[in-house]
Amino acid sequence: MNQAPATPAHAPTPVMSRAEQRRQVSDWLASQRSEMEAMLARIVNIDSGSRQSAGIEQVASLLRAPLEQAGWRTEWLTQPGYGACLQAELPGQDPQAAPVLLLGHMDTVFPAGTAAERPYRVEDGKAFGPGVADMKSGLVLHTWVAQALARFGGAPRPLRLFFSCDEEIGSPATRGAIRQAAQGCHAVLNAEPGRISCNVV
Repeated sequence: MNQAPATPAHAPTPVMSRAEQRRQVSDWLASQRSEMEAMLARIVNIDSGSRQSAGIEQVASLLRAPLEQAGWRTEWLTQPGYGACLQAELPGQDPQAAPVLLLGHMDTVFPAGTAAERPYRVEDGKAFGPGVADMKSGLVLHTWVAQALARFGGAPRPLRLFFSCDEEIGSPATRGAIRQAAQGCHAVLNAEPGRISCNVV
């Protein structure tokens, strides 16, 4: 597994009250709706099926940029034949606390050409397109929450983020990296979607 040099970490801004942080995070996220929808459209319109390395890496690059701008230290983990994973870290207010991991995957089940056949669209307030639910909207959610926490005081615990490239085929290349990312974590938050029945796979 090849690993690109990490970008430098930035210390969180001074600690503020939890209530003030929640207010600022909520207000900022509300102000970012258009940007979030624009990012969702961009990554849904990229074919990134499992083993479609170029598309997966394009999605990773688009999501990496706002994380770095917000102060996350990012790493690019290349998996030959599968694309790349995106890994990132943000220091916590208590550096000794067990971290929380934001987990997701960038690959989809769709063959090349699907994005052109049925690109991103919104009808009656609902978004449609290949991978829009599983799980590109979840990637956008994690990326924007990660930015918000970095911009407004950090989090009590250190944060980790890991977006894999081969989940839809059983994570043959990244299983070990996922386990390593989750090692010692207090909790793992996965933004996979549920079903209308409230069941999850």
